[in-house]
Amino acid sequence: MTQVFTFLFPILSDSTVAFKSCCALDGGTMRMLSVSGLLLLVQSTFCFTASPTRPSSTFRRSPARDPALAPVTRLSALDPISWAVINWGATEPRFSSLYNYQDNDGTYKCKRCDTPLYASSSKYNSGSGWPSFSDNVSGNIKRMERDYTGRFEIKCNNCDAHLGHVFPDGPKVKDGGTGWRHCINGAALSFDAGAAGESEPDDVIDEMNSDNNATDDEF
Repeated sequence: MTQVFTFLFPILSDSTVAFKSCCALDGGTMRMLSVSGLLLLVQSTFCFTASPTRPSSTFRRSPARDPALAPVTRLSALDPISWAVINWGATEPRFSSLYNYQDNDGTYKCKRCDTPLYASSSKYNSGSGWPSFSDNVSGNIKRMERDYTGRFEIKCNNCDAHLGHVFPDGPKVKDGGTGWRHCINGAALSFDAGAAGESEPDDVIDEMNSDNNATDDEF
C-alpha cells in the first residue's frame, strides 16, 4: 500500500512520511485514515493541476442588440460620421455637409431607415452651417425633452435615429415659416430627388406652442 501511494504521489514526500506513521495505529483506524487521506490528496492535486482555464459562458458576452435599431445590413452601410451622429447623438462639423448648400427639389430621408423627414420646399438657408428646415413631414419626427437653451432634440419616429435639434428662431409665420428651425445633421440624411413629402406647418405650430415641455412627442 505504501509503495502504491509513493508511486502515485512522488512529489508529496512529506505526505508519504505522514502516511507511513499511520501504520502504528490499529488496522481499522489506519484504513480509515488511508482512504480519507487519499481522497483529500487526490482532490487537492487535481485542484492545482486540472483547474479550468477557459472563461465562463458569461465572460465577454456580446451585448444584446437594441430591437429599436434598423437591420444590421442597413447599419453596416453607415459611414463613421453618420454612425456617430445617428447612434451616439454626435454633431457633425459646421458647413461640412453638402446638403447644407443643396437646393434641389425632392425629399430628405432618414439615412438609417429611409423614412421621409423633410420636403425640400421647407428647407432654407439659416446661416448656421447645418441643413435647416422650417417644418417636417407630418408624424415622422419624434420630439424629445426640451433643454435649458430652449431647444428640443429630435429623432426619426420610425427607427429612433438622432437627427439634430429644433430651435424657436426659424422663419416667422408671416414670412411663410413656422417659427421653428430644424437644425439637422446632414450625416443623418439621404436625399431622394424623385419624391416630394408634404408638411403641415399649421399643425406643427399648434402642437409645439400648446405644450413646449412635452417629451417623446411626434411632430
